[in-house]
Amino acid sequence: AGGCSQQVAEMELVADPLPTAFEVEGEGFYCGPTGTTFITLSGSETSVSYQLMLNNDVEVGTPQPGNGLPLNFEVNGEGIYTVLATRNGDYTTCVREMTGSVEVSMRDLPNTAIDVAPIDYTGVDCTTGVTVELESSQAGVRYELYFVDNGTYSYTDNFVVGAEDGAAVAFPNPVIDGGGEYIVQAMLDGCPAFIEPKFEIAIDDVPRRFALIGSGDVCEGEDGADL
Repeated sequence: AGGCSQQVAEMELVADPLPTAFEVEGEGFYCGPTGTTFITLSGSETSVSYQLMLNNDVEVGTPQPGNGLPLNFEVNGEGIYTVLATRNGDYTTCVREMTGSVEVSMRDLPNTAIDVAPIDYTGVDCTTGVTVELESSQAGVRYELYFVDNGTYSYTDNFVVGAEDGAAVAFPNPVIDGGGEYIVQAMLDGCPAFIEPKFEIAIDDVPRRFALIGSGDVCEGEDGADL
């Protein structure tokens, strides 16, 4: 007996492309309970949305649309972060996990309940300068001296490391100034914090220090730059 066959339908299969895999990157820490850090996706595609995930199962914030450029996600929470990319086609939804992950942890801020010792002007002149001292310190902290002028903070290349026993420490380079304002920044394991308040250094018969500001950019053919 012969068999009978007949075509009853036709189906077209459409393969939508998966989202391109980009790298998930980040520093891996934020400073203190209120600090934040950024998770960066090295690139993105238009028509694709990107959802930040915490520990593979918690959506963080809302998805970001791709724009052809790297994307940044601001976070404040410990855990392992990944990114899911979703392309919504006419017939399919294609999801792909981006390459890599970033484990984020919180680092402590340095102790800023530290006082700058009163400036001792005894025997000081325009050649000797004054020594800036901290009345106590924290082990493992780097203390950096900044000059402050009109809202501009300039690092003075003057620093000291906290004593293991928390004892007083002094900055190695004397400061010569006739009325400038200064502040100390504490840095612990990549986390900075200023030690308030600012303080003045005013040596008699010494000119006051000012910050030199300006872009320093000069185009060929121009007369110069304003400083």
